[in-house]
Amino acid sequence: MPSKANKRKAAAERSAQLAAEAVDTPGSDVTPANVPATAPVSAPTRPAPPTEALAALGISTDAPSTPDQSSPSYGKKKHVPYELPAKLTPLQKTSSFKVITNSYPMEVEKKTCYRYDVHVLARQEDGKTIELTGSKGSDRKRQSELHEIINIVLRQEGTQGITCIYDGAATIYANGQMKNKKTGAAGSIQTTVESSKVSEEVRRNYFCNGQRGSFHVLIEPNTAQSTLLTTDVLHESLNSTSCPVTQMCQIALGEEARLKGFMSTEGGNELFDKPNLARSREGIETMDGVGASVKIATGQTGKGAAHVVIDYKKKQFFAAGPLVNHGINWNDSAEAKKRIKNLKIGTTYSSQVIRATGVSKEPMSQLTFIDRDGNEQSVMKTASELSGIPIAKFNKNWPAVQVRKGRVTFSFPIEVLRVLPNQKLTPIHGQPPKCEKAYKRYQLMDAIGKKACLLSPNNTLSAFGMKIQNTPIVVDAVAAKLPTILYKDNSKTSPAIAKQAKWEIGRSSFILPKTVNSIMILFNNDRAENTKKINILIESLSTFAKQLGVVIGSITSKNLAEDGNYNSLRSEDALRTFYAHLKEQLKQQGSSQKPSPYVIYVDHSSEPYHQLLKYLERKFEVMTQHLNFDKALQIRSGSPLLGKSTMTNILMKINLKNGGLNHKVLPDPSIDHLWGDKSNTLIISYDVCHSSGKVYKKGETCFEPSCVGFGYNGTSVPEAIIGDFHYQLPRNEQVDPSVLTLRAKLMTNAYVKARKMWPANVLILRDGVSEGQNAMVRLEEFPAIQKGVMDAFKGNKDKDAKPAFALLVVLKTNSNRLYLRTQTQSGIENVPPMTAVDHTIVKKEGVEMVMVCHHPLNGTAQPVLINMLVNEKVFKTNDQIVNLMGATCCAHQVSTGITSIPEPICAADDYAKRGADLFTKYQEENRNNMPTIEGPDGVLQLDFDKITRELCFEFTRFKLNRMA
Repeated sequence: MPSKANKRKAAAERSAQLAAEAVDTPGSDVTPANVPATAPVSAPTRPAPPTEALAALGISTDAPSTPDQSSPSYGKKKHVPYELPAKLTPLQKTSSFKVITNSYPMEVEKKTCYRYDVHVLARQEDGKTIELTGSKGSDRKRQSELHEIINIVLRQEGTQGITCIYDGAATIYANGQMKNKKTGAAGSIQTTVESSKVSEEVRRNYFCNGQRGSFHVLIEPNTAQSTLLTTDVLHESLNSTSCPVTQMCQIALGEEARLKGFMSTEGGNELFDKPNLARSREGIETMDGVGASVKIATGQTGKGAAHVVIDYKKKQFFAAGPLVNHGINWNDSAEAKKRIKNLKIGTTYSSQVIRATGVSKEPMSQLTFIDRDGNEQSVMKTASELSGIPIAKFNKNWPAVQVRKGRVTFSFPIEVLRVLPNQKLTPIHGQPPKCEKAYKRYQLMDAIGKKACLLSPNNTLSAFGMKIQNTPIVVDAVAAKLPTILYKDNSKTSPAIAKQAKWEIGRSSFILPKTVNSIMILFNNDRAENTKKINILIESLSTFAKQLGVVIGSITSKNLAEDGNYNSLRSEDALRTFYAHLKEQLKQQGSSQKPSPYVIYVDHSSEPYHQLLKYLERKFEVMTQHLNFDKALQIRSGSPLLGKSTMTNILMKINLKNGGLNHKVLPDPSIDHLWGDKSNTLIISYDVCHSSGKVYKKGETCFEPSCVGFGYNGTSVPEAIIGDFHYQLPRNEQVDPSVLTLRAKLMTNAYVKARKMWPANVLILRDGVSEGQNAMVRLEEFPAIQKGVMDAFKGNKDKDAKPAFALLVVLKTNSNRLYLRTQTQSGIENVPPMTAVDHTIVKKEGVEMVMVCHHPLNGTAQPVLINMLVNEKVFKTNDQIVNLMGATCCAHQVSTGITSIPEPICAADDYAKRGADLFTKYQEENRNNMPTIEGPDGVLQLDFDKITRELCFEFTRFKLNRMA
């Protein structure tokens, strides 16, 4: 966790940002980025103390913090080992079959290796120094520079005959002991690398304007553990304080590929093939690669084995080089901003690195700035003088790339900018590459794995006593029985494997249909064909609602484009005004006389109003659903109604949001204490969303809070999942313990109030954490939830009552893949839904399973990785876990198919993202009046608790509804 000093630093940055934005006005001074500028800030004012009502959701007044960007990854908070739950009865093999995995056995020879700490300091001619190691160890550009410097040191210090691998930050591993050639303590190297020996790019980055300098390097034995035994990898566990041998093996995996020109990302866990890469016209490079990670698995004998999990990867990167070569249409400012936002760029005349935020509205030739002497200067002329590019070479009609810092904007002509290498495209830059079919993915995994020397001879691994077998492990898997889906009047169906594991409602009705007093279909369009679509939608709603059992009192429509109150307003303003008018009208009439209508807003997919509609729904408490003319309302020629599938999907959400339940999942008898009408188990799920769309890079201060989403079965219907969200410190994956305690207490009380009984079991599902974070979940998050539940139990008349707890981490983002060998032409296909493996390839300790719950629509099925961290006799067999996962993956109420993750986690994820979206719009609306509070260190910060109260659902009429 961040230190107090870093918390104060981050909070001070936020304080300055808040104050700067409060006085920000259009037309801020535009200056070139080479001119340093400091944004003046106004003194923060002390906010009024929170009222008693606001204190109802009060959590913490600690200063918000971001991760300590100056601390190396190896300096993170460490956890003591925790006790793992006992093994459960394995899966019954009555329906087992063979599956191919992407786990490869790794032979490990007993060998002594050496670990060294690395310190690199750049010293300029004027005596200024820059500490290189540790501060930006995860930055690929810095890693590349450090690799270059360390390679020079190892060559000039005579380490021939010793194989060394370097993590690009602060650690070197070697298969032999280094001997100092010049100076330094025994077994260490202390030397200097002159700037003339490094590449021009590295020299330019640290020694500007032709200066000379040097790099001072110290390599010394690690003080904590200087020698490592390779076979100890079998005894290391991620629930302990450190795994140095596992880390050494992980770095060794990618060394040969790096020497062959592969690019490494994700801390060296992913390797991408770069040579002879064709560049697209848009300056985008699509790279093939593999992810490779060491796993200490159960193995064939059950006594532990080292496996390497290899998975094919395809990702897009920005091509390095001049920005003008990227094929961007600079005349389309919206598209240009989208393409370059958050892109890391350098200038042709300095080592300066900037991160683009947008483009100027005015042509570059019109932009000026005020220099240090108070004189007005031309941006284009100044850039020409700095870069040596003649003014005639600049396109005067193009905008400038801009970087905003507080209330100051820096501008750069496009012609003087270069895109820095190894930058991945993010979702805001466009669609990711198409998913590969199972057989193709399997072939590419093998081909790239061999080219990266993972599945072919590898000198580095051999030097460290390791060898990877080139054929994947084949194991017995179990296919669990597909659950039965129940509709009204005991109508039953089941997912059909031949139809992508979907099921048909047929002539059945929703199991718990609701009454909707009125529906208003809202649109803002003057096209005749769209008015016709609205009329067909009205008729379709009326017809299919009767078939599915939903009662709709009345259906009306309103076209804002034809209403004099709205047709002169921008679409966004028209929507805001309409909701305000509707809320005022309902207030005057009295909500008991006329409940608010259910609003369906229809627009085109190119109109970005989805986030706004979510915000207006919450602000005015008017339930809203969003549809598109060109997606949802596709009407077959001559048809009087929309398709049954489309209308079923629309009505499922209408019924769900109004408190209904569309279907139930009949549980296997082994889990009827956990799921279904006979169950008495409180299910709590939670997930964290860090941002509503902006991509934050490591080292960049974040001003958005992280949003924790919760899902739980807190209504009188055991299978109905509802939820809420809560804001907390920015960029923290760990959930604030006080948030967890408060929310657990609220959820337990809601469960007891709705079910009229105290839960016998509490099942906690945690999403979105890697295995390395399991210790944090087990030792810090779980006790906070447990405390909240037990605080609620103080209201139980039976003072000795205590529920049994179980905690599962369900991770969708993992490297495991399962393949089925078939007699088809491709030879390799996806495994069927509900396929699970609980042996050989799962981790050696504790309870872990790999399970494919769903049928993929495209590409290769992504399994979930299930890890049990706590089990107080809630589960007795692995079959119970698999059956529960199967049931809850069929319980998503806006789908007639199996989802890839359980419904409680779907809900937590939905609420976390919704909270992030709501904050974005809330911030836009209250930019100059955001709730703030003075922290204990006297710095002004956002009042996350007050914002939570203003935006969450706990105090609204939506509290017990699933806001899908």
